[in-house]
Amino acid sequence: MLSMLVFLAVVALLGSAVQAGEEDVTPTCRAVNAEVDGALRSSDYLMHIQSGAYWLDDFSVQLTPTLLGVALPFKMSMDATNGMVRPLDSLTRNGTASGCSSQIKTVQVPLRYDNLQVTYDATSQFLLHKVPGKLVINLDPVYCDVLIVQGVNGCRLGDFSAKLTGSHFHFNPNSSSWLSSMVANMLSSLLQAQDTPTSSITIEKLQANVNTLFVRAWCELSLF
Repeated sequence: MLSMLVFLAVVALLGSAVQAGEEDVTPTCRAVNAEVDGALRSSDYLMHIQSGAYWLDDFSVQLTPTLLGVALPFKMSMDATNGMVRPLDSLTRNGTASGCSSQIKTVQVPLRYDNLQVTYDATSQFLLHKVPGKLVINLDPVYCDVLIVQGVNGCRLGDFSAKLTGSHFHFNPNSSSWLSSMVANMLSSLLQAQDTPTSSITIEKLQANVNTLFVRAWCELSLF
């Protein structure tokens, strides 16, 4: 009988210890909107004084013109250099930012870029004709989800994702000749309709901007 009572007492003590341990690691979360807005003001200011732009990688692309849905037996090509994305000092919060604290601290932040524009110096080749000009890509709002992790290994970007909601391509030739205008219209339509590497190149730079400036500002200000 005594042994049974001892056994039940041990089980009760172990149960209490496990429950206490679970309570210790249960995260407590709260909105951190004001703190995130403060970090964004700091990072946007730093981006502004650094010209508000990032250089983009060069790329080349070959495009297949079509007529009434039928591919034509020739291609157009374009080489794009000296790319930039701006204004990167337009990063804002796009919803409630949530900070959770347990053994580590995490901050989940929805962000948004408005009025981003990508520009490249570009040269298009159509048959034997080369047409130099400027490639301009106006981006619809870009939505980002950012996770910041702070623990024994420091404060860092834990995860990043971005969604481009739309892109509008315009190739503006240096010359106003009828041939240049024709190539420009054809190229703009093809770029709009076919895949190009601009989306992945742009997202890579947006992540770099968020990591270098916003995450850095958050971690250095120790707002949460």
